[in-house]
Amino acid sequence: MALLKTVAPVAQAAIRGAGSLLARLPIAPHERDGHTLDPHTRAVCLAAKLARVPHLSTMKPATARRAMEEQMWLLDGPSPELEEVRDLTLPVAWGELPVRLYRPAAAQPGGPLLIWYHGGGWVIGSITSHDGACRRLAEATGMAVLAADYRLAPEHPCPAAWEDALAIYDGAVAHAAAWDINPARIAVCGDSAGGNLAACVALARAASDHPPALQVLLYPGVELTRSFASHKRLAEGYILDDRLIGWMLGNTFTTEQLTDPACSPWYANSFAKQPPAIVVTAGFDVLRDEGDAYAVRLRDAGNKVEHRCETGMIHGFLTMTGAIPEAEAAVQRMAKDIVRLLAAGGPAR
Repeated sequence: MALLKTVAPVAQAAIRGAGSLLARLPIAPHERDGHTLDPHTRAVCLAAKLARVPHLSTMKPATARRAMEEQMWLLDGPSPELEEVRDLTLPVAWGELPVRLYRPAAAQPGGPLLIWYHGGGWVIGSITSHDGACRRLAEATGMAVLAADYRLAPEHPCPAAWEDALAIYDGAVAHAAAWDINPARIAVCGDSAGGNLAACVALARAASDHPPALQVLLYPGVELTRSFASHKRLAEGYILDDRLIGWMLGNTFTTEQLTDPACSPWYANSFAKQPPAIVVTAGFDVLRDEGDAYAVRLRDAGNKVEHRCETGMIHGFLTMTGAIPEAEAAVQRMAKDIVRLLAAGGPAR
C-alpha cells in the first residue's frame, strides 16, 4: 500500500490530463441511451482497458479482495483527517462485527448517524476499501458515519451479509446514547451491493420502534435476475461488467434467492411507509435501470424520494474522486441532499 500511495497521485494526474485532452480533441463524444460519458470517466475506462489487468472474476475471492483495494487506491480521493476515528465491534449471536465510527469536528452532540454499507458485490470490499469515501462523506456532511463490515461470500453466502446488516443497524440504535447519536436520526446508506443492504434494512425496519430516518442508495443492485435493459446495453466497457456481476452472484446466491425479497428488494411485498430515500444512479452503469425503476416504485407507493441520475458517470464513482473531478462533484451533491434531509431533525414522512 505504501507504493500505491506514491503511485496514486501520478496515476490520477495522468487520468485527469487524459480526460482534459479528450474533452478538447475533435472527436465524437461517447454517447449511449441519451447520456454522454464524462471525459475523465472515459479516460478511466480507456486506462482500464489498456492496462490489461487480470479480470477479478478469474481470481480466488481472497486475491480479488486485495486486487480490488489496490485498484481503488489508484483512483480514490483524499482521506481527510477527522476529529475522531474509532474501530469498534458489535456483539451478535454469531460473534462480533467490526465497525468504524467517524466523527468530524462539525458533528453535533446528539446528531445524525450515517451507516455506510460498502459495495463489492457481497464478495469483495471492506472497511478499508471505503475508508477514504467514509471520511470524505463525514467531512462533507458534518455528520458521524459508521462504516459497516459484514461477512462476505463465498465463505459466508446469502443470507449472512443481510443478517449482519440488520444486526449493525440494531446495534447502532442500541448504542446511540453511548455514541452520542440521536436514534431517531439514523440513516442507512450504501453503494452498489451496500445499497442493496441499505434498501433491505429500510424495508425490514420501517415498521420498527426505531425506523431509519433516511435511506441513501448509491447505484444500488436491487433486482438480482439482471432483467433490466441496461444489463445488456452496458454489459461491457464500463468497469463493472456482466462477467463480474455473474461471478459475484454465483458466489453469493442460490437461484431461488435471486427473487427472495429478503435479499432482492425489488420483490418486496409492499413499499408503503418506507423511509424517505435518496437514490443516485449512474448513466453508464449496468445497474442504472433497476435503480431508476426502484426510485419510481418507492415514489409510486407514496414515499418521499429524491432521485438523480449522474448521467456521465460509471458504477463505482464514489471511490474514483481522485481521478474524476465530476465524480467528486456528484458525491458533494449527494452529501448536500443528505444534509438537507437530516440536519434539521430528520425528514418528515
